[in-house]
Amino acid sequence: MEELRRLDARVAELEATLLQLKRVESFQAGQNRALKHLASGESLIKVLTELAETIEELAPDMLCSILVFDSTGQCLHHCAAPTLPAEYTNAIDGFRVGPVAGSCGTAVHRSERVIVEDIEADP
Repeated sequence: MEELRRLDARVAELEATLLQLKRVESFQAGQNRALKHLASGESLIKVLTELAETIEELAPDMLCSILVFDSTGQCLHHCAAPTLPAEYTNAIDGFRVGPVAGSCGTAVHRSERVIVEDIEADP
């Protein structure tokens, strides 16, 4: 019986390793697609959209958004967000960076990751 438990545990380890390898392979494929876009002279938006799509593919319970600074370095502007609604991306476009500027603006202000469970309700 103990031998069977060890065998089951080993099978579970191998399945986890295989899943991790598939995730790495999928990430590398997305990274390669983005690099091909970059090498062929595609726009930054195209490259970053490819990366955002790859992230969303690897983490299906997450949505990815990439923002960039404007020329003043004070405001964030929408760059890539393949599955977020346009109403949302339009609403955050132009947000000023600051200590209470939504999760994105606050993260940039603090130079650290900011995690919120509900962006609509979080202060």
